[in-house]
Amino acid sequence: MQDANSGNLDNLEGFKELITPNFLDAIERLTSAATDLNTVFGQNRQRISEMQRAISESEPVVLKLGGTIDDAGKALAEISEGTRRNVLATSEDVSKLFAASKILNTEISTLVENFNNVGVQFSAVGDQLEKSISYIQSIGMNTSQIMRTVTNNMEKLNEFNFAGGVEGLTKMAAQSTFFRFNMSDTFNVMEKALSPEGAIELSSAFQRMGIAAGDLTDPFQLMYKSLNDPEGLQKSLSQMTKQFSYFDEKTKTFKISPEGMLQMRELSKQTGISYESLSKSSLAAANLDGVMRQMKPGFKFESEEDKQLLANVARMTKEGKYQIEMKGGQKIDIDQASPELLKQFLDEQKSAPKTLEEMQRNSLGITETIAGDVSAIRAKIEGTVTAPSLTEFNEMVRDFITSSTDLVEKEVPKGGARDELENVIQQSKKIYDSLAKGDTAGAAKTIQELEGRFEKLSEQGGEKMAKLVEKLKDNFGEVKSKYDIFREKSGTSTMKSKPKETTKVSLEQTVNSNLNVKVDAGNANTKQIEQFLNTREFKEAVFNVIKNMDSNSLATLRKALKLQ
Repeated sequence: MQDANSGNLDNLEGFKELITPNFLDAIERLTSAATDLNTVFGQNRQRISEMQRAISESEPVVLKLGGTIDDAGKALAEISEGTRRNVLATSEDVSKLFAASKILNTEISTLVENFNNVGVQFSAVGDQLEKSISYIQSIGMNTSQIMRTVTNNMEKLNEFNFAGGVEGLTKMAAQSTFFRFNMSDTFNVMEKALSPEGAIELSSAFQRMGIAAGDLTDPFQLMYKSLNDPEGLQKSLSQMTKQFSYFDEKTKTFKISPEGMLQMRELSKQTGISYESLSKSSLAAANLDGVMRQMKPGFKFESEEDKQLLANVARMTKEGKYQIEMKGGQKIDIDQASPELLKQFLDEQKSAPKTLEEMQRNSLGITETIAGDVSAIRAKIEGTVTAPSLTEFNEMVRDFITSSTDLVEKEVPKGGARDELENVIQQSKKIYDSLAKGDTAGAAKTIQELEGRFEKLSEQGGEKMAKLVEKLKDNFGEVKSKYDIFREKSGTSTMKSKPKETTKVSLEQTVNSNLNVKVDAGNANTKQIEQFLNTREFKEAVFNVIKNMDSNSLATLRKALKLQ
């Protein structure tokens, strides 16, 4: 069968497989994932039930963001590693951090650790990143590249006072990228200017050069900006460099003048700022100035970020004209664009998703979005296997199987008796099967069968075998007692099987009713998705799945879909 994520929207069999719950598989999957997480925590198994619930609650949100079923447990483990604490994050925290890791192409543990080192708890990382990424998008720059610079310099938040914390550092990193100014050079200047002697030495160097350096020639302003306004200091340094460049009309390129080259070399010696930073910044600042000069007079930018946004998205033609492209594909020279048109263009550029989840979902394809949403519904339904009474009983069965296997391994040599005992132990796994299907009576029947086999083994074996069987019976007695408690809690006191309840659905009536599906999939082709979801074939596949569900599963589905 073709994979449901392969891009074929007509793959209804693949859809049916995606949405059909498999409770036995869910129990095994969640138990395995919780065991792996417990290994990271380095604890005994007293929190296994709690871990299973945390994983099952995180699975749907991760699937909706393009992750796999295994990513939920991995995300929880990485959050714990990043904080160095045995903490179980909520599904909301996992959702934010998983989306951020995908957008920034980095490990969740790295994000959490970097933020934790500067006093930001993992539960606040998502909100901090949303503000930072929103700012980067507002100036039309590369999110991944700038956020890598931010995460690599997080420790600077403990050394200097950035307005807005992480957001302030992000603005500085974005500005550094925009003006091609090396942030390490700015930090070196800031470090030096924190002392009165250093500030005086630097300001004197700018004065001796006789260049337009603004407030950089004032030692008190230099000290203040170094401690409280790193972004403003870097901006002053960048703006200072534009005087060394010019636009060559012949080659239609920006160049550094011969005098500028000499001045920047001397400036580098006097201040310790690398010539590379000064030269690159000079060309970038000249480019921004060139965009502003070609605009019609009278247009007022709402913010400094809008200027950077325009400079970032405008392209220069071979004639030396700056040009913008509207969403419809129309190309307009900036010197011909009216203020109204420029405002419309800037508004179009700034209409981006605001949350991390929206940003990540916006990057998914159509079939990835559909498959993720459908798989999330299935994961929500399967999450019912983490009900406390059921997980506690599962742990008891697991402990019985493990301890009994150890007993047989130590006490019984290989041979027929040992094989018979191991068969008894392996048959205990049938209890899992019955409970996964909601068949409590079937579980009870298996327990009774096992008790009978213990009696036969006691009669057939010698004295040593009889003692071993008694130990196994004692172990199994705890399982049976736990089962009785589970049965009482779940309200299934009868030992007799109940006929499977089915939900009657009039397929013809439902398909012909006014059932319409509306889709919100970001920038994806929603019309194409809606046409597919509203086909008769798709509806039949859905209802064929639903009509075969028992009443408990259907109630869970309705709750997951918020229909009750």
